[in-house]
Amino acid sequence: MAEVLMEFPELTMEIGDRQEPIMKRTTLVANTSNMPVAAREASIYTGITLSEYFRDQGSNVAMMADSTSRWAEALREISGRLAEMPADSGYPAYLGTKLASFYERTGKVVCLGNPQRQGTVSIVGAVSPPGGDFSDPVTSATLSIVQVFWGLDKKLAQRKHFPSVNWNLSYSKYTKVLEPYYEREEPGFVELRTKTKEILQKEEDLAEIVQLVGKSALGENDKITLEVARMLKDDFLQQNGMSEYDRYCPFYKTSAMLRNFVAFHDAAIKAVTQHDLTFSKIKDSAADIMFKLSQMKFELSHGFLNTPSLVAMLFSVLLCFSSLVTASPTFGSWSRTMNPLSFISDQLPLNAITEHMKGTARDDIVFEEQHSKEGTMWEIIKENPRFTKLTKAIEFADAVKYFDDKDAEFTFFATPDWALSRGKGDCSFLSNLDSYTESDIAPLILSQGCHWYDALRASEQLDSVFNFFDDDDKKERRKKFLKKLVQAILAYEAIPEAVDSFSLGDNQTYPTVLTIPGVLESQPLRVRVGQRLFPPSTSINFLSKVVYPDVKATNGIIHVVNAPVLPPLAGFQTLFLLPSQFSILTSAIQRAGLTDNVDLRYKEKEDGDGYELEGTSSLTLFAPTNSAFEHLPLKLRLFLFSPLGYKALRKVLEYHVVPGVVAHTDYLYNKSAHTDLGDKNSYTFSHGKVISDAHLELPTLLEDHHINLHVKKSEFTLPVPGPDKPTVVKTHVEVNHHEVLVSDVVTSNAAVHIVDRLLDPRHHHGHHHDHHDHHECYQRFCKAENSWEDWEDWLEDWAESA
Repeated sequence: MAEVLMEFPELTMEIGDRQEPIMKRTTLVANTSNMPVAAREASIYTGITLSEYFRDQGSNVAMMADSTSRWAEALREISGRLAEMPADSGYPAYLGTKLASFYERTGKVVCLGNPQRQGTVSIVGAVSPPGGDFSDPVTSATLSIVQVFWGLDKKLAQRKHFPSVNWNLSYSKYTKVLEPYYEREEPGFVELRTKTKEILQKEEDLAEIVQLVGKSALGENDKITLEVARMLKDDFLQQNGMSEYDRYCPFYKTSAMLRNFVAFHDAAIKAVTQHDLTFSKIKDSAADIMFKLSQMKFELSHGFLNTPSLVAMLFSVLLCFSSLVTASPTFGSWSRTMNPLSFISDQLPLNAITEHMKGTARDDIVFEEQHSKEGTMWEIIKENPRFTKLTKAIEFADAVKYFDDKDAEFTFFATPDWALSRGKGDCSFLSNLDSYTESDIAPLILSQGCHWYDALRASEQLDSVFNFFDDDDKKERRKKFLKKLVQAILAYEAIPEAVDSFSLGDNQTYPTVLTIPGVLESQPLRVRVGQRLFPPSTSINFLSKVVYPDVKATNGIIHVVNAPVLPPLAGFQTLFLLPSQFSILTSAIQRAGLTDNVDLRYKEKEDGDGYELEGTSSLTLFAPTNSAFEHLPLKLRLFLFSPLGYKALRKVLEYHVVPGVVAHTDYLYNKSAHTDLGDKNSYTFSHGKVISDAHLELPTLLEDHHINLHVKKSEFTLPVPGPDKPTVVKTHVEVNHHEVLVSDVVTSNAAVHIVDRLLDPRHHHGHHHDHHDHHECYQRFCKAENSWEDWEDWLEDWAESA
């Protein structure tokens, strides 16, 4: 008590734009237990009378009575001395009436003398049931009167969990009254609150089972419930009113935090149910996200609360995944192929990629005021000391005229100096420049992962002392070659339109300025854009992360990336980069003799005079992951890779290849492909404003067999405060009624869509079906968990058929 009296005078609160001591706005009525019984009874009436006095002056008053149990005890003592007939536990029979007459003095009034002035009184009454027995007469009578009850829990207090409010005992009868407000300010909050209470209630039921048989005996779904409930208790319900981050929490932050926890719970349940995962694997893969969920309440400073739309964007991190968890999200990443939980996190284990994705703090590359002034891209880049290498590359490639063109408008992904620290020997393939001609530029770009920094370093070496005695003509020829190489790679880092970071999420692929004759049918090579909300980020081709977006220039927009944006390899070579995910597929392609049907490479001509293309220049590939093969029956896998299964393996793989067609979710190259736009009745999707809905029937490499591709784009409005609510675009992709795990992997010759199952060609023989057929086919697929279980009845005969 002495400690409280010492701290209380120091506490302050904000009134408008000023700080005032709380003590200045407090009236304290104190009566201790050793004071006369009449004084103890009168203290309650004194307190409520003072509250009404300030209420009538137009104030909003909170009266806290600690405790009504002591007041009731005073009533019992007086009643006993008056020899009145006692009721339960010796309390007077009129105890309930006395309590009701006290609580009914709350409410809102219009003050006399001025109808515009209103005042309110709210009572927070504490009850102290002996031994925590809620059947105590004072507690029972109080619960029959009040509309809101906070049940304090001694066990929580002993664990230092404050406020020690038992969430399963507590309740409010005002929820129906508040629901219109909830729906107006935070749509969906009512269902969110109900779901959260269900999780906490189930956790309490499971706790008894855990005490008996241990946590290991629980199912995976129950383990998820226990973990999410723990996160809710420790990271949401446990608060510190004296802290900067907890003393004031706006409603939109509360709602957004709950959305994240519930979305994580639902996503984890879905992953366990549909993908046969254990929760321990999910915890390992999503450890980073779980940590960020635990840190949500620390994210905001008090001053930042003045920007509610930004706050809500920050904390609505899994909004799209809670209701669209089955969608193939625009806010996705390459790591979706590694784990079904990638709609929660793009930080899942893929060492070769995550090493490239390690960026730097935004502060490391901030454009200082003198470098952020309006100007062309060339002026901005040249004046910034963090882009000295890029400046040299643009000058070396004679590209200043393009970057300084005031009439141009394009987007450029700029790599700062710190992101170009590549190891020695990376440009070793440029050590013998005499063996290259200008016709060799394309092979170097598409087969060596070459970047302009490699060419720039090779150029600098030409002027070194080691090449001092070389022929000048030879040097010029080498420099000319390197200049063309730098020009080509800079072209791949540019999009021929100005697109800001928010609009980048409207599409998943964009054409660049780079075209290579014979590659992708001489169409522009494309970049793949991935975005996510938590933490807000944009990645290019999975490996390059935008760390400083939207540097506005008079001729376009610069996005600074933390790794070079490299031109992609061919489809088959791209799969080779991830053997842990596609080793079975690449082995199967080679065994079936289909390498030339999915690869594009440069082969040295027989006469040794340059290179020529070999393979397929344009296709769409639906790439099954290793897990797709591993989910096949064991006997089927053994059969496919045996000599007897050669024909079946080849025909099944041919069905996954669409030759001559590059089909991205936002781009189609092939006029012969059948398209059907606007049919919104064939499938059922999550709610959202439909932007586009396209059905494509694509002819595969397997003769007279087609693949049905369905791409639906929807726009969703984020429920943030304010009139201008931001929107996000979600892209849902299905192939033969199966969800595509990762869509739009860009390569130099193919659009690659990653699937988690081997596609069954039986139901897609012949020509175009109407959408009633699609719906019936969809029903058949829904009934069968694995359409390959009966392979022995049909596969061998089908493979031998013409």
